[in-house]
Amino acid sequence: LLGFQCRVLHETSASSYWSTFRAFIAQAYKEGYLKENINDNLDKIEAKETRREYLTMDELKKLYNTPCDPPVLRAASLFSCLTGLRISDILQLRWEDIRDFPDGGKCVRLCTEKTETEATIPISQEALELCGTPGTGLVFKDLTRLIVNTKLKPWLKKCGITKYITFHCFRHTFATLQVNEGTDIYTVS
Repeated sequence: LLGFQCRVLHETSASSYWSTFRAFIAQAYKEGYLKENINDNLDKIEAKETRREYLTMDELKKLYNTPCDPPVLRAASLFSCLTGLRISDILQLRWEDIRDFPDGGKCVRLCTEKTETEATIPISQEALELCGTPGTGLVFKDLTRLIVNTKLKPWLKKCGITKYITFHCFRHTFATLQVNEGTDIYTVS
């Protein structure tokens, strides 16, 4: 009637939001803004285990071998699969963040946007080549969230990949490839 759309939250999102709200209530009680801790009367929303989608090696090869319009989406997607970087970090990645690694080769050194932690990530020659010609400023300068949101699904379809893959799934692909190569789960996490 009024043009509002009602969307149902995924149980995992609802659990996360509710947990944050409960933490806010606990902090308010701790600081004396509330006379009693009402969390004692609130039920928890249990998060269900979710399926984490990722690309298999064959699907990754399809991604590599299929042209994409715009090409920067292909490069950034494959870069994420090879480094595990989030879209937020790839969008802000600067050439100045790519440095010589003390043990040889190159690494990405940046402060991650989501966790605000300093990260040093060794990168392969293949990943470095996806960045294009070294310069200054943004590495994937023509990449935007709009491009990712509108062009990723058609490209995946063109590759013949039918499962539900988001850009974030490229991080899962990186982790899965690492585990399959024998890297221990502690290091991957």
